[in-house]
Amino acid sequence: MSFGTLKISLLFIYITQCTSNKRLLPNPGFDNPDAWESGYLPCALEDVVFPEAYGAILPLPTKVDVRGFLLPRDGAILLSDESTITLGGEQQQRDCENGRNRRAYLKAPTTRKWYDPNSWVSPAALAQNPAIPHLERVPCDNETVVIQRDGPLSIDLENTAYVRMGHLYLAGSLIASNYLNYLIHTDIGQLLFKNSLDTIAQYYHQDTCGCQMDALAFIEPICKHVMENCERPHCLVPVTPLESCCPICGSVLRFAMDYCSEASMNKLGKLIATAIKEQDLVSDLNYHINYVNTPPYGNYLEAIIIDRDGYNEKSVHFVNRLNASTNWSKLFMGSHKLEMIVSGRPYNPNITFGSVLLIIICMMLVSVVALVIFAHYSPDHRYLRRVPQWVYDPRRWRAFLLRSSAHFARFDNLTAAVAEVDVTDGITMGYDAESGQVRERAFDNPMFVEKRKAPSEINTGSTSTGSTMAVAASSTTGGSAAATVSISTVKEQKLTKKSSGGNKLESVTLIDAMENDDVEDEQELTEITLDDKFNVDSDEEEETKE
Repeated sequence: MSFGTLKISLLFIYITQCTSNKRLLPNPGFDNPDAWESGYLPCALEDVVFPEAYGAILPLPTKVDVRGFLLPRDGAILLSDESTITLGGEQQQRDCENGRNRRAYLKAPTTRKWYDPNSWVSPAALAQNPAIPHLERVPCDNETVVIQRDGPLSIDLENTAYVRMGHLYLAGSLIASNYLNYLIHTDIGQLLFKNSLDTIAQYYHQDTCGCQMDALAFIEPICKHVMENCERPHCLVPVTPLESCCPICGSVLRFAMDYCSEASMNKLGKLIATAIKEQDLVSDLNYHINYVNTPPYGNYLEAIIIDRDGYNEKSVHFVNRLNASTNWSKLFMGSHKLEMIVSGRPYNPNITFGSVLLIIICMMLVSVVALVIFAHYSPDHRYLRRVPQWVYDPRRWRAFLLRSSAHFARFDNLTAAVAEVDVTDGITMGYDAESGQVRERAFDNPMFVEKRKAPSEINTGSTSTGSTMAVAASSTTGGSAAATVSISTVKEQKLTKKSSGGNKLESVTLIDAMENDDVEDEQELTEITLDDKFNVDSDEEEETKE
């Protein structure tokens, strides 16, 4: 009994002193409401229903009080030595709000990928450092892997040839390498480690050269989970470290070494930390140093330096100053070859040609509006003489913006020279650019085409009219025949004028004679165009004289 206690104590001391470990991201457990479809924990009067295929191992808490279990076809339950399961609802520790004959359904478990960096939780100091490459965010060859019993256990090994680690701490127990290789090929092991029939587990207790003994062999299984989520680098020439899947903006110091020396890595780390403090860049830079084993190309000691709050070339300037002020041959023992890689100038990859063109157009519009406002309040300013008037005068824009159409057309009135054309074919509508007004309904002035007569023509017409009246008054016997001829002549003139079109108005002399068998009186009506009052008065004087 004392021997078992001593063994457990030594195991606990070893795990707590281990500074390098990876912990699998747990699933919600039996005591977590997130593991249930209803969002609440089952009570003692409810049945626990598993999915039809539960491809995982579910650890149960030490005390379970439910009405019963509806188990799946595939799956397993992990019980501890202190577990107590009470069925039938005899020990009801809390009220069942939903009553009897109710069921609580478990959610399907989530299977974690072994080579997915998002499946593992690193210590806080390492998780907050974005300079750590992706290959070091999964379990390294000599790291301790911790799989807790908080929730369903299911890991996909993705049919890899080897799975390497320092130790495996599974559900509170330390698993030996021999037992792990045996467990993988059992039915329970296939629920726990999926796609692992041809996988061999290997433990490495000594320090290895880098995180992975063959980094190039793990790039493909790890990067396939990362490449889709890579962010576009905000620099012209991004760099890609050896163990990274995505290009980054920053600087890389890479030394080709003959062998892996812990002293050389510590010297480089101390040098970089001291230089960062001297240049007051502790809160501006992040860095990471480690060996990279890439057979057959050899071993590399790589230092990754990046900017902390967005790329602003501080890491590039720091590496350039560090390289200029350091004698690398005195720092390292043996032969080495330095390769310094730095990123280009920063830029925003989200800015496209269309966005730049839109910004330019908006700036032009704002400038024109400001110029129009300035010209409105200061029209005589001397600076406006240097700018064309069509740029800031809105009245010049109306000719382009308000173009005439078939429905809003403007026609000129006809002159006397083309009076034969019908000018009443329709209405006209249009815009007057000079006055700045819109004429909603245009009209045709019927008096516009009338030809103004000279005073001499008016006098001649009056004289002839007077003589006609005199002749008509003197003839009493043959008046009836003259009236008949006058009526027929006037009617022909009217029909001719109506057929020629129109609302055209001219000076017309109307003679209307009425024939009657009993009444032989003659009546003559004369209409004179009132063009001028002076001409009318002169006609009356001539008639009086006659």
